[in-house]
Amino acid sequence: MQRSPTARAHGSCLVLASLMLAGCAHVDTGPAFQDVRGRLSERTAPTLEWAQETRPLQLEEPTLLSRDDVVRLALLHNPGLQATLEELGVSAADRVQAGRLQNPRLQAAVRPATGGGSGTNIELGLAQNLLQIFTLKARKRLAAAELEETKLRVAQSVLNLARDTDLSYLDLVAAQQKVEVCRTIRDAAATGYELAQRFYDAGNVNELQLRREQGLVELAEVELLAAERDATRARRALRDLLGASGDTERRWQVGSRLPDVAPETFDAAVLELQAVEERFDLQAAAQEVRTLEMALGLNRRWRLLGGLEVEASAEREVDGEWVLGPGIDIELPLFDQGQPRVARSEARLRQAERAFEARVVEARSEVLQLVDQLDLEQRMAGRYLQHVIPLRQRTVRLAQEQYNFMLIGVFEVLAAKRDEFDAYSSYIDTVRDVWKTRSRLRYAVGGRLAEPPFDAGQAPAKEPDTEHEHHNHSGGQR
Repeated sequence: MQRSPTARAHGSCLVLASLMLAGCAHVDTGPAFQDVRGRLSERTAPTLEWAQETRPLQLEEPTLLSRDDVVRLALLHNPGLQATLEELGVSAADRVQAGRLQNPRLQAAVRPATGGGSGTNIELGLAQNLLQIFTLKARKRLAAAELEETKLRVAQSVLNLARDTDLSYLDLVAAQQKVEVCRTIRDAAATGYELAQRFYDAGNVNELQLRREQGLVELAEVELLAAERDATRARRALRDLLGASGDTERRWQVGSRLPDVAPETFDAAVLELQAVEERFDLQAAAQEVRTLEMALGLNRRWRLLGGLEVEASAEREVDGEWVLGPGIDIELPLFDQGQPRVARSEARLRQAERAFEARVVEARSEVLQLVDQLDLEQRMAGRYLQHVIPLRQRTVRLAQEQYNFMLIGVFEVLAAKRDEFDAYSSYIDTVRDVWKTRSRLRYAVGGRLAEPPFDAGQAPAKEPDTEHEHHNHSGGQR
């Protein structure tokens, strides 16, 4: 079959276009990921890595993890975060796809001659979506805007995981510290019950006093079990965030004591403005508004053209002659002029604008609430540290002195000691709340807030003394 020069030229163009598109088939997600990592590095977050495969946490020997260690390991091994990072690959692929034209459609038909004639009728057709060519540049800008939105949402997911891991770490350290305190309270109660039993056997106390001390032991045992339960829960929560399992779960430990907190004062108005300007979730919501504005403009401009294709067809008649000619396939906007599509875009844009405004209000409120909450919790911790605990410690010393002078009985000394440990247990809860609120505030303003020094192995300044003297335990109740 002899092809015309025009047909040969068209065929050459199609082959060349196919080769050019095939050469650009690779989707590179590296730039998008590097952009996300660069933005996070400005928020004092650990260096982000994209494993792109399952990498459970593995530790070969017992390891004491610091507060920064757990965040770093969670960002590397948490499977949920690695799944979120794949959104960058999806969005990057969509951006590449938006810069491509649809492949042309080839149609072919073969029909034998009818009416007793001989020969075969052959029809060939080639169609290309012309509307895609007109909207190519706009679609590329729209896809780039959607990729930018994805990067911001992924960056916020990273900070959310860092925040949750940090809070879980603080919960575990505080829970372990509470277990130690509850165990000491239990031991003190057991000592009191042992003394009461000896005094009861000697006839120096009645059964009421004995059962009261026994009840304190049982209550202390229950509180110890509750503290151990809370510590187990906190460890499991942190384990899940770290992506640890099996033998590795038993190889890592965290510090056992929360350090005291130094009072800080924050300007709520400054932090409120910082949150609005720097939070990734707010930036993503604003980017969504811009993306929907672009989509609305595209729908408005091309709403009357639902479909537009150009065609080239060739038909071989029964007698062997070829007939060539162009064609066009256009959708006539008789029943649908694109108003629903435009209206839907307008509604989605208004929805995104109101959602962005709501997020800004929530972010401002969250910062204000956390600043007020942190101030109150710091004042509570200060009262415990400067007044309540010192008074309880002073009471124990005075009770010890009076006991030594035989002015009160040993049970009064033990009761004073239990009161001291109860106050210290409440102080631990308050210190934990201060550190957690401080962490929430840091991430509520976008992650860029300097952290005070933190040493989970440092002994608090007002830690109770577990050693105390009791003389003449075998003697009578005074």
